Amino acid sequence: MTLDTLIAEQNGKKFKGYLSVPKSEGPVPALILMHEVYGVNSGIRQLADRFAEEGFLTLCPNMYWKHDEDAGFEYQKLGQPNSKTLERKRYEARELMFKFVEGDETKIENGIEDVLESINLAAAFLRAHERSDGTVASSGLCFGARNTCLAINRGADIDAGVALYPTPKIGEVFPQKKDYLDSTRFMAKPLLITIGGEDPYISQRDKSGLMALSSKHFIYTAGLEQPLTGGSGFAGDYNMVTLYYGNNGHGWNRPNSSYYDEGTSEHTIKCASEFLRKAMSSNMKANEIISTTCASEMPKSPTYQPVHKL
Repeated sequence: MTLDTLIAEQNGKKFKGYLSVPKSEGPVPALILMHEVYGVNSGIRQLADRFAEEGFLTLCPNMYWKHDEDAGFEYQKLGQPNSKTLERKRYEARELMFKFVEGDETKIENGIEDVLESINLAAAFLRAHERSDGTVASSGLCFGARNTCLAINRGADIDAGVALYPTPKIGEVFPQKKDYLDSTRFMAKPLLITIGGEDPYISQRDKSGLMALSSKHFIYTAGLEQPLTGGSGFAGDYNMVTLYYGNNGHGWNRPNSSYYDEGTSEHTIKCASEFLRKAMSSNMKANEIISTTCASEMPKSPTYQPVHKL
């Protein structure tokens, strides 16, 4: 799937993406929406269009551009049988992502530096765009959510972030496990993380650790009658909050996929949009922002059954 928005060009390589422009007039906040393992496919484009409806100038950059200028692999749709073609495409997508997240620490660090460079190039493109009001946030799914966490912690040129079910290598989020993040500045800008209680790609240990970092005071649990009380300590300093979807798994924001859950996806988009708008227009901390959003409202989804196992 060819990408039509040129973000930058370096050493003969074209950094391209998909840009969705709000229909409203005047300057608007901008959003870098980073793809998951599958690159810039039809699903992430549809999600970008949805954020544009919320008023964000939304850019989906191809984070694989130094390896494949038009990377995009379609999801396996609900009811679609598996096939050798699908398996091959999944393998190709994972091989691209593994260039950033696998190997020794030097290789992973180089992958992080590539990610940060791409985010800063995308931010510069958006800040200079005629529809931009000069503010830029970051969001992403899975691999893109992991990159959002790293970008905020490492001081990339963004003003706020929303990380939607961050994986792989979720352990990188925790300073005590790896030195990829600087624990003295975690997080430098307001960050909202969503996590599914049944997400098979995040261990229970890491789920508990993420909740602990966010602190029992600043966890909002969609649909639960009683808020979770696990965790202790750090959210006031870390400027991070977690929105926990107890019975959801992984990938509920993937339009056109077998994982998609419309009710939970819409709830997430609404909360993320409110969070980002306030974070980009004020000096409020993450815990102050989330308390004024729709985070405590239960998603209106027939498939959503709120439970938790922490």
